[in-house]
Amino acid sequence: MFECYGVILSVKECVGMALVKCPECEKDVSDTVSSCPHCGYKKELDINSSPLGKSKIGFITGPAFLFFALICGFLAYSYMTRANTTGLFIACAGILVFTTYGVLNFIGWRVAYCPYCGKEERLRRFAQTLKCGYCRKISVRKGENLEAVK
Repeated sequence: MFECYGVILSVKECVGMALVKCPECEKDVSDTVSSCPHCGYKKELDINSSPLGKSKIGFITGPAFLFFALICGFLAYSYMTRANTTGLFIACAGILVFTTYGVLNFIGWRVAYCPYCGKEERLRRFAQTLKCGYCRKISVRKGENLEAVK
């Protein structure tokens, strides 16, 4: 066990941490923290862009959504023969939703990492912008990278 800034850490947790000088108070701080624990100085994040990952296609989820759309189609037909408008409306909405998600999963997506927070997101194959679900910031696709909007 080691003590790093008053916190007891195991050897595994201390590996990979480097000490750098804080520009404000000149004390040693870990390179993994976003602000100095001594003076509170927030280090500037070097955020420019992050590369896109591999393309993926939903070979399981795409057909599953299309299968549910087919079931909704059969339900819509049965409600149509009974003149049940509420059931028909719900079944048609199911057809629309499940078909849309099924086609989008067949089109595929790219694994993308938000250039602001670094969290993994899905970027649709033809999408040009990504709004991160974690930090809610928008980044723009430039070729094979996601770039932060300045």
